[in-house]
Amino acid sequence: MRLRWGMRTGLVMVGAFVSVGGAKFVLASETTCLSVFKQYASLEKEGEKMMSVEDFIRSLLRRRVLATVSANATKDVEQLFRQVDANSDGLLSFQEYSLFMTLLTNRKEDIEWCFRMFDFNKSLKVEIDEFKAIVTALSNDPTVKYSWEGGLTEKFFRHKSSLTFKEFYGFVAELKEQVMRSEFYAYNASDVGTFDSVVKIWLGGEIPEALSHNVARIQEKDRQGSTFGLRNWMTLRELFLSAEVLGEAFEIYKKAGHSIMKPDFIRAVRAAAPDLNLTRKDVESIFLIFGNEDGSLNDKLCLQAMKEKRSWGLRTLDRGQPRRNFAQSLLHCLSTGNS
Repeated sequence: MRLRWGMRTGLVMVGAFVSVGGAKFVLASETTCLSVFKQYASLEKEGEKMMSVEDFIRSLLRRRVLATVSANATKDVEQLFRQVDANSDGLLSFQEYSLFMTLLTNRKEDIEWCFRMFDFNKSLKVEIDEFKAIVTALSNDPTVKYSWEGGLTEKFFRHKSSLTFKEFYGFVAELKEQVMRSEFYAYNASDVGTFDSVVKIWLGGEIPEALSHNVARIQEKDRQGSTFGLRNWMTLRELFLSAEVLGEAFEIYKKAGHSIMKPDFIRAVRAAAPDLNLTRKDVESIFLIFGNEDGSLNDKLCLQAMKEKRSWGLRTLDRGQPRRNFAQSLLHCLSTGNS
């Protein structure tokens, strides 16, 4: 069963999740680029389904219907659309959408690894044919045939014959940041947002029934005027990239018989993502949504949500997870104390 919750209507049983905000949401399940594209592409051109900027943002949020998509949410994405849009029509075909999602869902380590693999002359640069091979190798669906006329090849190779990893990943990092901003602005008019909006952005508006006790806490936070900003969301997004290593830390605690409390969570983050500047508000927001009634973290549901949001709900290829010397890193963080 679910519990559907609204600010005015109270709790209504509708399944295994609690909806926050009163609207009807559908939690994303891992799926393919093609199925998502077919679901959200609302336009047609010469018999082919096409996706607008608004369609694209709705697909990221898994919202088939969104009352309005704000100008803040679309302006940066429109600029990036033009760089991926091979025929400059302001719309995304399935091939262009698939390319967009390939760039969004791959980790920096994966992209760098492919650059090194296809850098046949060991120059730390790739030429256009090598670049095409890299993008194809990174694709979540290698059967998709990209159009190489215009779009990214025009952007990177119009005035030069080679591309460095630094140049390419700089574009990918900008793409990811602007899309994350658009997610946030879809529900918030400025850089300052609500905790209610975090649930909508991260979980599609629904909390697992096992965490239904947190609905009232989220309501109360927003009634008190507590805010959750764009920077907080960007920090959480960065943390999602380290979900696997964070999970290893949680397993160490659990094998020792410990629940994951806030100090344990902070130490685990320091081990998994030592360069991440996690604030107290970031930690509080995670426990606000994924905290058990005894104050511990429901790590299983939290990690699952991190991984799904990291991939925008798409089924991605498993290329393995590069491992750091995790035990050494964790021991170092444990030695620094609880705060």
